[in-house]
Amino acid sequence: MDWKNFLIHAGFCLALLCSSSGTGAADLYVYSDSEGSVLVTHYALAKKGLTLLSVYKSSPNHGDGLSYNRKSFAGEIQNAANKYGVEENLIRAVIKAESDFDPYAISSAGAEGLMQLMPETAKRMGVEDSFNPAQNIDGGARYLMQLHSMFEDSRLAIAAYHAGENNVAAYGDIPPIPATHTYVSRVLKYYDQYKNGSTPTYKSVLSPVHTKIYKVVLPDGEILYTTSPTANQVNP
Repeated sequence: MDWKNFLIHAGFCLALLCSSSGTGAADLYVYSDSEGSVLVTHYALAKKGLTLLSVYKSSPNHGDGLSYNRKSFAGEIQNAANKYGVEENLIRAVIKAESDFDPYAISSAGAEGLMQLMPETAKRMGVEDSFNPAQNIDGGARYLMQLHSMFEDSRLAIAAYHAGENNVAAYGDIPPIPATHTYVSRVLKYYDQYKNGSTPTYKSVLSPVHTKIYKVVLPDGEILYTTSPTANQVNP
């Protein structure tokens, strides 16, 4: 594939991802080095010998406004809320704190998707594809429901979502983990903000998340680089 077709296909793939996901993924930067090799990243690089070929913006920056998030995945959130008896605004607040509504977010610990489900948790909740928004939200809401039934306290359920139910059960309260205390406060504040329609005053994502780049080989041998893990014939 020549450079022109490579860039056209990469741009089309990112545009398709952004239009279908309902939220923004990371921008895509395409570089070449002195030997003609291609480097695709989610971050601008200031490295000698690299030439920036193109930048693909995933979506307009929605900042930190809750009005954007309130419209995101509304149907999926409502369905999960009705199914498990968990408040829509609580689900929304957890998603905001966990992934900032990025369905392809992956944490350094391996948590995946909108509600940052660990693979073992996703399996327990019946989630087959953590990058499918409906499945991920369903699994996250189901987990919140189980945690609330276990602790009968919203604060402890939120703490257990972050630190694990065993840590909360062993301590009998929010465990003395600074990040967990911060997480609980943040989720509750987002919950109040969604409920009252106010505007947030600080950035949402509690811990760094990143989106992987996937190399996709099409049936005709052409190669695409995309952030979508659901593309056919994905070779990470």
